Amino acid sequence: MIIPKISNFTTNNQHTKGLRVPAKTPHSPYTFAIVANLMKHLTFLILILFLVSCKPLFCSWELGYTQMESQPDFQSTLGLYKLSEKSKEYLNMELSGWTTMLELDKDGILNYKNGDVTVKTGTWRISYNESYNCVIDMEERVVPFTIKDGKYGILITIGDGDECKGIVYEKQIDKSI
Repeated sequence: MIIPKISNFTTNNQHTKGLRVPAKTPHSPYTFAIVANLMKHLTFLILILFLVSCKPLFCSWELGYTQMESQPDFQSTLGLYKLSEKSKEYLNMELSGWTTMLELDKDGILNYKNGDVTVKTGTWRISYNESYNCVIDMEERVVPFTIKDGKYGILITIGDGDECKGIVYEKQIDKSI
């Protein structure tokens, strides 16, 4: 028996072998159920990866600081770097083991200071390479050398980097240099 074709839509028992049967509607409820279920699983997977991952996408104490992508002018890097207000709040003024200021002098001497008192001295140098951008080497640690709102920043992670804790020493950039 030959069935005359009335429309593009046919039922399962009306089509011949090899004839493609289009969906009755462009998006059936079944399609929506599959997509909704897939989205639910995908959202769950992304949430789990975010919560379980070793390092968060960003740390709030680092927000706004950008690691310098070129070697800064040597003269402008010299001077006194003060512990930022947010860092003081984080440390809760219990600065045991931390100084309130770092002083970089032209001879590569790093002075760790609390007020006018030098607590410790060391050496420093700023280096740049395309693979790691700009960092400051302060003997016992190498940390990013950054800039934010017209200030240089020395970002120091406290403890495990995954814990997202740290402090910042800032220096106002002298525009006259």
